[in-house]
Amino acid sequence: MKGKKQIVCILLGAAAFAAAKISSWSEYGDITSLNRPSYGQGDVSYQVIVEGLEEEEIPLIINVSDRLIGEEEWDETGRQIIDSLPERILGENQSLQEVRTDLNLISWIDEYGIKARWDTDCPEILDSFGHITAEELSDRGDQVILTVTLSQGTIKSEYEIPITVYPARLTDKEESAAGLGKVLSALDEQSRTGEELKLPKEYEGKELHYRMPDDSGHSVLLVLGILLAVLCAAKEKMDARQREKRRRSQMMLDYSEIVSKLMIFIGAGMTVSMAWERVALDYEKMRAEGRKEMRFAYEELCTAYYQIKSGISEGKAYRDFGRRAGLGCYLKLSGLLEQNRKTGMKNLKVLLDAEMEDAFEQRKNLAKKLGEEAGTKLLLPLFMMLGVVMVIIMVPALMSMY
Repeated sequence: MKGKKQIVCILLGAAAFAAAKISSWSEYGDITSLNRPSYGQGDVSYQVIVEGLEEEEIPLIINVSDRLIGEEEWDETGRQIIDSLPERILGENQSLQEVRTDLNLISWIDEYGIKARWDTDCPEILDSFGHITAEELSDRGDQVILTVTLSQGTIKSEYEIPITVYPARLTDKEESAAGLGKVLSALDEQSRTGEELKLPKEYEGKELHYRMPDDSGHSVLLVLGILLAVLCAAKEKMDARQREKRRRSQMMLDYSEIVSKLMIFIGAGMTVSMAWERVALDYEKMRAEGRKEMRFAYEELCTAYYQIKSGISEGKAYRDFGRRAGLGCYLKLSGLLEQNRKTGMKNLKVLLDAEMEDAFEQRKNLAKKLGEEAGTKLLLPLFMMLGVVMVIIMVPALMSMY
């Protein structure tokens, strides 16, 4: 049954291929013309197969340019464009007879592929890009004649479009500011021989007060304070992570030493608590004599020793020691010691011996990792020194060339 389904699928695919091929032959066989793109759509490339030129078929790429408007159609097309131009160039204005904002003088008519170039008879009022350039305009409007040149290939036509430019509509706030500005300009002109300009105390019946804008940048201080607080918090978190990283690395390095000392003392016949006490007291003695720096693992070990001295059970002291250390190896050690206290394990020395071997292997791997990190940190100064050397070598050479 499965084989029959596969045969049917193959037959259906072959039938579909044959139908598509026949349709392609009927559509593209013996072509005599190629469709030209419409106005302004750009050139189109066709891939065709030429037969009869040589004994074999020759593939050929034919580029067909977009359509141009003929001279007999040009005048009619130009009139259609001019009729539609006002709506195209209005921008935010309502009419070309009441222009209060910049016009949108387009330079390309997409649907016809025609270029448009603009000129104006009053560039001091409106430039050829449609921007209103005059600072002051008459309330009755200023007449401007726009000249647009439409071109396609070698065919060109010019058309004139009259417009009227008015002052921009102002909000109440802008009108008040503009009116007061005119008054101040007049007062400035009248008092140019004086040492100062007297500001009017009222305008249109309103009492006025003046002050300089607060541009001293005091607000920047607040932003800087907030930014500094954020950076300080981030710095504290970063420092805490670095301290924890250093603590964990140091405790990992000290683990093998602590295990080896415990194993030696237990092997000499001491109980676990006596061996623990001896390691703690030896550390404190060397610290007091200045022969050993502060070590986190030994500090936690001493804390556990004083807990036992204060009456806390050994098991709880060992468990607390492992939890405070926060590392798997110390948790394992505290578990071994507590289990020995409960069950009296006879093979504790063997277990500690195996643990010491693992600890030394971990210490070796950690030392290797720390060395690689230190080497990576040295790459930046190394590259900086290389850059300085390159500058020392290259600068005199370049100076001698020029």
